[in-house]
Amino acid sequence: MRNQGGVINVPKGDGTPGPILVAGTAVAYSRTMPLNMGNYFGIWFQATSVIGTADVKVEFEQGPVDLTDAQQDAAHSSFIVADGATEIDAQANDEKAHLWNVSPVPMTYCRFKITGLGSNPADTLIQMYFFIQEQA
Repeated sequence: MRNQGGVINVPKGDGTPGPILVAGTAVAYSRTMPLNMGNYFGIWFQATSVIGTADVKVEFEQGPVDLTDAQQDAAHSSFIVADGATEIDAQANDEKAHLWNVSPVPMTYCRFKITGLGSNPADTLIQMYFFIQEQA
């Protein structure tokens, strides 16, 4: 059995490479990404701030269609956290790197929703890498 896979530098909602700005208690979204034929998935992220300590919640949303450019970086009724799933990280209030296993339901597209919590600084940036491993 041969392993194949890839790493995606998670793009901002506008499609440009990260990091993604999460200002204060705002909500930010990554651009939608195809889930392809992966068997195993993971996310690496690190939130940083110059003026304080980052404090964010990271969620994994899935949906059946790719969003248009105008629909990216905003809430959308087609993209939700799967029933029975929990946030990837309910409160990352440090500036360390975090690595999580992600278990998507069979769905076509995904994206990340990042919410600033409590005292999250206005200059918080989150760098994210999404891993997809396939077995052939």
